[in-house]
Amino acid sequence: MFNRKEEMLELLKLDFEEMLKKNSVEMLEKMEQNKDKIKVDFLSIINKLNAKVLNHNKKIKYFLISPLQSSIITESFEIQLAMYTKEFYLQKEEYIEYFKIPFLFDNINNDMICFEKKLKSNFTRLEKFEIKEIKQEYMKYHQSLIILFVIYIIKYIIDIESLQNIKDDKLTFIYGMYMDSTIELFSI
Repeated sequence: MFNRKEEMLELLKLDFEEMLKKNSVEMLEKMEQNKDKIKVDFLSIINKLNAKVLNHNKKIKYFLISPLQSSIITESFEIQLAMYTKEFYLQKEEYIEYFKIPFLFDNINNDMICFEKKLKSNFTRLEKFEIKEIKQEYMKYHQSLIILFVIYIIKYIIDIESLQNIKDDKLTFIYGMYMDSTIELFSI
């Protein structure tokens, strides 16, 4: 038997999917319109990471792009960008920066207005904490758009000359939650 939250999520499942499709198209359009600023901002973060690595005279084997659960709770909507040596999570030095993906969560509050209306018409005495829980679930679902950003930004990452100076024999870009399973995106 479902609990109330699960029932709400089940009711909104198709709405989540529909909004995600709409938001992904809008996000890609906005990113294309603002590509120069996005590229400059992202490369600035990469350059900060490069400086940290060069300061320790290390070679990097992994570049992790990681969504953050804490950024959903705080609504800062940042991702973690981290560089690792061959020791990966066991390395002593920390090469981490945070980046807010532009336009990723722009529509969350408007989407939530629609979801809340639907929930109110299907559930009695909808509580504020329930709306907050549904919003957090929707933001987790919405994080799948991070992959769209990564695909979009890859063309700029591959051409970053300064990465050649700090990479090991091969630099592998991976995506996943910190200290969790990851997927390999590409290597240079």
